[in-house]
Amino acid sequence: MTMQRRFLRVLVLGAVLVVVAFGVPLTLVTTNLVRRDAVRQLQREVDALELALTVSNEGGLIPAAALDPFISPNSYAQVISPSGVVMGTSGVPPTAPITVRTVTSNGTVIEVSTPGGPTRTRQREAIAAIAAVGLVIVALATATAMILSRRLARPVLELSDLATRLGRGDTLEQVQAPVGPDEVRIVAEELRAADRRIAELLRREREFASNASHQLRTALTALRLHLDEAELEATHEGGASRLAPLQRQLDRLDSTVEELLGLARPDARAEESGASVGSVARERVAEWAAVVRRAGRELRLVSEASPEDRLGTRTSAAVVGQLLDILIDNALRHGSGTVSLTLGRSPAGPTIRIHDDGPGILAGHEHRIFERGTSTRAGGSGIGLALAKELVERDGGRLVLVDPARATFEVFLAAAPAP
Repeated sequence: MTMQRRFLRVLVLGAVLVVVAFGVPLTLVTTNLVRRDAVRQLQREVDALELALTVSNEGGLIPAAALDPFISPNSYAQVISPSGVVMGTSGVPPTAPITVRTVTSNGTVIEVSTPGGPTRTRQREAIAAIAAVGLVIVALATATAMILSRRLARPVLELSDLATRLGRGDTLEQVQAPVGPDEVRIVAEELRAADRRIAELLRREREFASNASHQLRTALTALRLHLDEAELEATHEGGASRLAPLQRQLDRLDSTVEELLGLARPDARAEESGASVGSVARERVAEWAAVVRRAGRELRLVSEASPEDRLGTRTSAAVVGQLLDILIDNALRHGSGTVSLTLGRSPAGPTIRIHDDGPGILAGHEHRIFERGTSTRAGGSGIGLALAKELVERDGGRLVLVDPARATFEVFLAAAPAP
C-alpha cells in the first residue's frame, strides 16, 4: 500500500471516528429532547386540568365539554376518582401513547395521553438530519484528505524519481528539486550531493584508466622497439625464431590491456567475433606449456567435441584467452599435479572445464572465492576468479565451481550467432 493511500485511509477513518463520537451522543440528546418536549406539553395540559377541577370542585361525572378546552385536539384525557371510577373523558384513546398523569390532593387521578407516532417521526427526522450532516462532514474530510495526500505524496514520488535516476546513472543537476517538507528537501539535497560524488569518482576512474592505458601503451611500445632491435640483431645470428614467442606474448598483452580497459567503460559491449574456443585453447596451452613444465607439472588439453565442431562462441577470442589464462594461472598457484583442460558443448554453447589434483576449495568458501578481494591461499590477490566471472557474465555466460573437492571449474559460454 502506498503512502498516499495510507494517509488517505487514516484521515477518512479519523473523520468517521469523530463523526461517530459526536453523532451518537448528539442523536441520543436530540431524541430525548424531542420526547421531553412532548412530555412537557402533556404536563402543561395535566396542570391545566388539575387547576380547573380544583376551581370547580364539583363531584359526580364530568362532561367532555368541561375537559376539551384544556387539552390539545390529539390528546386524550380522563379523570379517575379516588375509588377508581372514571369521572370523565375527552378525546379518543391513542395507540402507542405517551402518557402523563398526576394525583390531586384528594386522590383524584388526572391522566393525559397523546399518540407517540408524531414524536417518533420527529425523532427519526432529527436522526436523519444528524446522519446527513455526518455524511457531508465525511465527504468533505475525504475530499480534503485526497488533496492533502496528493500534495504530501508528490514530493516523496519526486524524491523516488530522483533516486531512480541516480540508480540509472543520470545526472541530477538539471532536475528540479522536490517542493515539500524540509525532510524531503534534505534527502533531495543529499541525493544531489551523492550524485556529484559519484560523478567525481567516475571521472577519476576514467582518468585513471586513460592514464594507465597511456602508460602501459608507452611501456609496451618501448618494449616492442627493443624487441624489434633485438630481432634485427638476432637475424644475422639465426636466432629470430626465439624472439617470435616474445612477439606473440607482447601482442597478447597489448590486446589484454585493450580488453580490460574496455571493461571499465559502462557502455562497452563485447564484439560478437564468433571465436573458436578450440583454437584459442590450443594457443593458450602452447603458451603455458613451458611455464607448467618449469613448475614440474603437466597441462593437458582434452576435447569432448567432434573434430568438425568448431565450438564457436560470441565471446571475443581475447576474452576467452584472458579467461583461460586466469583459470590456468589459478590452478598453477593454488593446485598441484596435472592441470586438465576439457572442451565440451552444452545446449547453450561451448563449455570449458578445468581441474587439478590439488587439495580443492576450503569448505565454506565455495561462493566467496568469486568475490573480489577474497582468497583461500596465502599470497593470493582475490582478483583472478572475480575478474573471470565478470568476463564470462558480460557476454551472457557462467562460471561455476562444480566440484570443490578437486577445484573443478566449468565455464558455460554463449554460442556464436548463426550466420
